[in-house]
Amino acid sequence: MQCQQVTLTDMRQSRIDRSTPSQRTVPETRRNTFLNTELRELAGLFLVAGAAHIFVVALGHQTYGGPLLIGLGIVVICAALGYRWWRHNRTASELTTTHSGDERLWRIRVEVRDVPGGLAPVTARLARLGVDIRFVQIHPGYTDVVDEFLASAPASVTPEELAAAVTRAGGRDPVIQPADIHELSDTTSRTLALVSGLISAPATLPAALRGLSGAREVTTRPAPPNGMGADDIAGSVMCLSAPDGGVLVLNRDGIAFTQVEFARCRALADVAAQLSGARNASNANGGSRPAAPEGTE
Repeated sequence: MQCQQVTLTDMRQSRIDRSTPSQRTVPETRRNTFLNTELRELAGLFLVAGAAHIFVVALGHQTYGGPLLIGLGIVVICAALGYRWWRHNRTASELTTTHSGDERLWRIRVEVRDVPGGLAPVTARLARLGVDIRFVQIHPGYTDVVDEFLASAPASVTPEELAAAVTRAGGRDPVIQPADIHELSDTTSRTLALVSGLISAPATLPAALRGLSGAREVTTRPAPPNGMGADDIAGSVMCLSAPDGGVLVLNRDGIAFTQVEFARCRALADVAAQLSGARNASNANGGSRPAAPEGTE
């Protein structure tokens, strides 16, 4: 037992002895790296100073060495000032070109990967074209999202340039369309205004759906299109149950409907259906209001 105890002690001691040098080499390595860096910088300084001394001495001993050195200094200073003036005027000219002239409002829809920072490259590319993003909507999906921008761009920027910019930034299937200034209001305010219009004018549901979804047309049909349900979307076609029977079919050019837009339009149609039911009940009762409880005026 005593022999075994000694052996274990020796093993522990040897392990400590092996670990000690590695622990001590860390500061030594850092110190050696620091010294090597300092020596390289000092050697570079000596080389530059020696080269400058040889150059100045070689020219200084010439007949026109002194004036030549002064002339070289003046030329270098003038070149630096000229380059600075050129950069300043070029930047000012670019800013003037970017912000001069009429601007146009565009609706930009692009599909990007649903990852952190996925939208940053798109906005950076648009900023290089002088595009000012006024409003952003995000339509989440499963692995991708559809981002919709309302942005103003200089009149010189074409839809093709906008599409190429978002494509180079990693976007897919970009759709660029002219937008109207009235679309800059946020979705909540626009929806509340549309609901108010439904309350005051019961025949404006198709117009309200067009304003909410940007659909080209909204038609009433007795049955859904082939392959679609009463409440369904398929690409740029949306089908909703109509309050008075049948279905409402929304068509949009070039832009597929998202689940978020479908939910908004269906909620608006539900509000219209409830308003229509309340009006029908009121008409069935002869338009009279229910009697007020006793004790109230």
